[in-house]
Amino acid sequence: MPLLHFIYPSDPFDKSVVDEAYFKEFNAVVAAGLPCSLLSIEDFEAGKFRTRPALPTGADVIYRGWMMPPEAYARLADAVAADGA
Repeated sequence: MPLLHFIYPSDPFDKSVVDEAYFKEFNAVVAAGLPCSLLSIEDFEAGKFRTRPALPTGADVIYRGWMMPPEAYARLADAVAADGA
């Protein structure tokens, strides 16, 4: 069974912590034992896709972040697939 993995937006000023709007949810998901990564939305909008930590190969990914235009979701799906998840 593939691993379930969550992506949350990072803080715009510190890519190593979750955006404060998602702090409680992120911590609840981590406390439940589910793996999460952070993604800089600002970097993603600039054409760079890098999650911290990296996505595990074969994972089913759920994005729990800010709403984006449909084409951005398509780019996100393509980037996740290119990472092997």
